[in-house]
Amino acid sequence: MKTFKSDYSKYNKIGHYDESGIKNILFNEINNIKNINRNDMIEIANRTKYNIEAAIVNNGSKHFYIEGINRNRVDIKTALIYESDIIHSHPNGTSLSAEDIIETITFQGKSITAFNDNYIYIFRNNIVEDTDFMNLFNITLSEIEGLLIKKVNNGTITKSQMDFSMNHKVWLEMSKKLKGFDYESYKISR
Repeated sequence: MKTFKSDYSKYNKIGHYDESGIKNILFNEINNIKNINRNDMIEIANRTKYNIEAAIVNNGSKHFYIEGINRNRVDIKTALIYESDIIHSHPNGTSLSAEDIIETITFQGKSITAFNDNYIYIFRNNIVEDTDFMNLFNITLSEIEGLLIKKVNNGTITKSQMDFSMNHKVWLEMSKKLKGFDYESYKISR
């Protein structure tokens, strides 16, 4: 199997990508992680030629999406997110984006997964219905500000380095602070 294009290696070598909280897993063991199907990952990889984003949305029947025109993201019909498990590729190497998380919560998806050749990131939406959305949004902004934006402003890390490490760090912290915010990450061995 070919691998996705990924820039993680250059960040790992110089120590800017934080791997805390990342567990190791063999590629063949992915079926043992709830809601993650190795065959779905292979299908997405094969159909996108390993270099654009695509998604499989599973809400009892499978829906396949490929990235929107001229944009490096997948546009999924929001009506299909409800009680769905979504798995999608992030060939540029990033973790789940803020949009991924917020849309899954807002439209009551069950889970969303992002993957590339080296990592799998999973968010399971077990947040209770009475959670204040603005509170969630403000906590997210606070974590992003506290963890990384200050480091960019004082020159500790560059903007591009922040893009590769920001979301993973933020979601780890969110999972500690917000009940039902279940986030996991795995490094894939082949």
